[in-house]
Amino acid sequence: MESLVIAVLLILIILLVLVVFLPAYLERLSRANRSERDGLAADTTTLERDMLRLERLLAPYTRAHSEAYRSIAVQGTEQLATIKEDIVVLDGLLSSLRIPTVFDYLLPAQHFVMAPEHIGAIVTDARLLRQMKARLGLAQGRIDQLQALVDSLASIPERLGNEQREMTRRLATIDATIDKEREGGIGALDDFARDATTARRLLNECNRAFSASATLYDVDAGAVALETASSVLAEAE
Repeated sequence: MESLVIAVLLILIILLVLVVFLPAYLERLSRANRSERDGLAADTTTLERDMLRLERLLAPYTRAHSEAYRSIAVQGTEQLATIKEDIVVLDGLLSSLRIPTVFDYLLPAQHFVMAPEHIGAIVTDARLLRQMKARLGLAQGRIDQLQALVDSLASIPERLGNEQREMTRRLATIDATIDKEREGGIGALDDFARDATTARRLLNECNRAFSASATLYDVDAGAVALETASSVLAEAE
């Protein structure tokens, strides 16, 4: 008799779970899915807008010739391509969501008896939304990295200006050394003098490039001249 009572109680508990608790959970999950879908869709739109903005900012630098710009622009272009892939995946996940509407019956179980296919749809949506949230987090991290690259491109003129001043100081040291050795009677200094003259000419070309009114084309040309001057100075030293 006791075993029969236990069996009946177990059956009642299972029925209670199946008829009340599980349908109620699925109803809440469906509503949560809808809310999260709307939020993630808005975040994806924002992500795409940020991507397009950064793409426009990056575009001029991809046409530069100097290593100073190209090395960073290449990284930015690769990051941009990855973000575009992320957006394609996010759009695909978004379009795969079904988000069925659970009608407000007295008992949620009534809805799932009438539309049992919604059970699997709700569970699948929850899984897809987790994937979407994870992918969106990665993509937003890449947007931050791309923003940092674009910011570093914008700061290149200031950095190159500092490098130009440092090279001018090194050139002054080389000039002083050449003058001192000539005073000491050393005559075989033509190569050093020629390198110093070349470096001076290149550094002078940078004056306009790093001025406040300089265009990106000017800065890029100055960066090329600075890179050449750096090689010449290294040989002279």
